[in-house]
Amino acid sequence: MWHLETGTATIDVDSDRVELAAGDTLVIPTDVSRRIHSDSDTTFVVSGSASGQASTSEGAAPVSPPWIR
Repeated sequence: MWHLETGTATIDVDSDRVELAAGDTLVIPTDVSRRIHSDSDTTFVVSGSASGQASTSEGAAPVSPPWIR
C-alpha cells in the first residue's frame, strides 16, 4: 500500500499510469511491476509484507528494502 502524504506522484503499474495527489492511496498487488515518479517534496507512507522484496532495475537481484524491515 502506498499512501501519498505530500506532493504529487505518477506511478506506472504494469502498463497503467496512475496520477496521485496528497491524500491518495494506491494498493499495488504483489509481483506487479511498478515505477514511481515524484517531485522532491513528496512523502509516502508505504506498508507491505515483512518478507517483501524489491529490485531496482531489470535483472537486479531482489533485496529486502530497509524501510520494510
